[in-house]
This record gives sequence, C-alpha cells and structure tokens, in this order.
Amino acid sequence: MDKYARLANLLKSNQQTGTNIFTAAVISVQGESCTVDVSGTVVSDVRLKATVNEAANRLLIVPVVGSYVLVASLSGDMRDLAVISVDEVEQINFTGKNINIEINDTTGKIDLHNKSVGLTGLIDSLFDLLKQNYRLATSTGPTGTPLPDSITALNKLQTDFKRILK
Repeated sequence: MDKYARLANLLKSNQQTGTNIFTAAVISVQGESCTVDVSGTVVSDVRLKATVNEAANRLLIVPVVGSYVLVASLSGDMRDLAVISVDEVEQINFTGKNINIEINDTTGKIDLHNKSVGLTGLIDSLFDLLKQNYRLATSTGPTGTPLPDSITALNKLQTDFKRILK
C-alpha cells in the first residue's frame, strides 16, 4: 500500500462531511510547497497555495517548520494537497501587478517595492541627500556642510531603518 492509500485510510474517520481537511505538522518547506507529517505518514509536495498558476496577484504564506497546518485534499484522492491555514507564520509574500511585499520573521525584515523603486532605496537616497546637501537658511546666508554630530545622527537613523528594511 503506497503512502497516499495509507493517508486516505488514516483520514477516512475524518471524512464525515465528504471534505478531506486534516491537521499536519510541517517537517520542511521547499519554495512554494512543504513536507508534512500526518499521524506518522510523511507526505511531500503539499502546496502552500491552492493553485499552481503564476497569477499577477498572489499571496504565499510560509509556515514555521514544526508548526501545524490545515491541509485539504483538492481532488478527493489525497494526491492534490494544499495548505489552507497556517498556525505559525515564518514569511508572507504578496506579489501584485504593481507592488511586491515580503515580511520575513526569520530575518526580521520587510521588503516593499514596485516596478520602479523600493522603499529601502528611497530611504537610502533620502539619507544620502540629507548628509550631502543639508543647509539651513540664516540671516547671514545658508549654513555650510552639516555638523559631524548631525551626520552621526543621520547615519544612526539610516542604520536603524536598515535593521527592519531588506
């Protein structure tokens, strides 16, 4: 008996409504799929999103290894499985027509960009501009270059932004 037949037998008791939805432990994650453990049966290639198409707007939620997920059999024969709910999230990726967002709990960073510019690049450009061209208008004319303590404060703020932005 292959693992899919064993899995089907294991889940027959859960099939009261005709829908095959069950809890599984995440063993590993590989791109847009994962390997799970269902009552001692290891099942690979469980999709993290319901469809395999590369739609313009899609959301990928990556579970934490060792956490639990709800898995559904999309075909009813236990060969077309997809995660439908995640207990603990490691990463979220939204890919849209005009914007991309990645939130990664492992790195503690966020990436936000559209087709032409990213938030990290914009913030870096802003800090570079401030450090090089910051002047104040006074009654005797514009000030000179920024003071060293101002540059130090800007550098610290820029570093703090880089701690959260990818």
